[in-house]
Amino acid sequence: MLSRFAIILCLIFGVNAWGEGLKWAQTSVDLLVGVGDKKGEAVYAFTNTGTTPIEIRQVQTSCGCTTAALPKKEYGPGETGELKVVFVYGNRKGQQTKTVFVETSESGNAPTILKLRANIPDPIAFNPPQLSWEVGAPNEFKEVAAVAGEAHTAVVESAEELKGNFEVKSEEVENGKRYRIKVRPLTTERAVKGAVRLKISDPGRRSLFLPVEVRDPS
Repeated sequence: MLSRFAIILCLIFGVNAWGEGLKWAQTSVDLLVGVGDKKGEAVYAFTNTGTTPIEIRQVQTSCGCTTAALPKKEYGPGETGELKVVFVYGNRKGQQTKTVFVETSESGNAPTILKLRANIPDPIAFNPPQLSWEVGAPNEFKEVAAVAGEAHTAVVESAEELKGNFEVKSEEVENGKRYRIKVRPLTTERAVKGAVRLKISDPGRRSLFLPVEVRDPS
């Protein structure tokens, strides 16, 4: 006869607490991302350790950049399967975490949460990371160093300000490794925000954005 504590565990966690049902080999995957990679794929393997068929009723991702695919929805006792998840990086950079929710026909069980993590390297880093002027200050050029990451080259094809409130000039200092970006506001009479877009010819053909602004100190 089950103890009161064991019955409570059954009610909270369902049959999976006792080793039956859909069991996942892993619920978290860390992708190894190289500079210029456009996407990454993770595989989550599972096994039906129960005595009845289990249907995967819904798979939902937390972001439109992430898709999930299953070869079929129902798995019999002892049957194994794989859920493949593809993460399209786009212009994202830095540490990224995506989530996949899997709902099954197992009675009383909450959805399984799968995690996908990726640290996307930045092909070019800005130093300083942004530029600003104060309202009323001289609208002089300021400089930013755009430096490619280690063991990587990234040719800057163009540098332009998106809204036309700033003048931009770019100069190559070291072939494929270092650039000097010069920016100045056309006027400092009023506060305004903008961004300089660098188009680079790395394998991902990314666009990088440098924030620029004229700000009111008050």
